[in-house]
Amino acid sequence: MDRTSGARLRPSRPLQDHDGLRWLTPREIWDVDWLDQDVPAVREVAARLADGSGEPPGAAADAH
Repeated sequence: MDRTSGARLRPSRPLQDHDGLRWLTPREIWDVDWLDQDVPAVREVAARLADGSGEPPGAAADAH
């Protein structure tokens, strides 16, 4: 199955409830003091970046 997705980037500006907004490299991802409820999502993103697929674990197997 082919998947296509797109994104439109807009100028970055912090939201009212955030201290700042910036792009992070995989090496910088844990330099941020994440809220406890954000840590599971950040772990998932870090895992996807580490394996280079950008897909959830097992997604490649599902495509066959």
